[in-house]
Amino acid sequence: MFLFNRLEQVLPVLQKLPMPKKSPRVGIIFNARDNRPSEIRHERLMQAMGALSSLGYQVEEIDLRNYDKNDAEPLKARLSGMHALFVGGGSIGDLCEAMHSSGFDDVITSLRNTPLAYLGESAGAVVCARKIGPFIRQETGKEEASIADKGLGLLAYVPLPHFDEEDYRVKVAEVAAELQQAGVPFKPIRDNEVIEENI
Repeated sequence: MFLFNRLEQVLPVLQKLPMPKKSPRVGIIFNARDNRPSEIRHERLMQAMGALSSLGYQVEEIDLRNYDKNDAEPLKARLSGMHALFVGGGSIGDLCEAMHSSGFDDVITSLRNTPLAYLGESAGAVVCARKIGPFIRQETGKEEASIADKGLGLLAYVPLPHFDEEDYRVKVAEVAAELQQAGVPFKPIRDNEVIEENI
């Protein structure tokens, strides 16, 4: 598992992944941008696919909107054919909703002991935690009584992306304070930094 702020910052690291020499397949999940204007979503998707393709990867989008949690086998079969999975940044709430409604949350848990590499960018990193309520509240503006358990639960801590970026300084500080008050461990992700985990 590789967690980071922005794909373009970590391409040299991803280039060193132990991938098959012939046509390694990388799936890209871009559902964190589903509620953005379609042309902007498409433009960003093409940028991400182009960046990953430049590493020699065979890249294809896996749109979670096309899958249903009541029949997770097609999604599991699709993911099982991938060597790596890039989960892009955007709305944490939208991404979580897509993961839960498609059955991705259960499928990715069942694939934990396989060679599939998870590449999480920003929101794609955050959703690997379990307790991500503070992020959801920031996005929706709705108050909740306790920190929600809505993430994938793959990590024992909460990744905190954009930790040292001025544009995110206030929001990051608010989330960090709430997590600290609740006794939930978190790990900052700084620019040009990659957190590597074996899960």
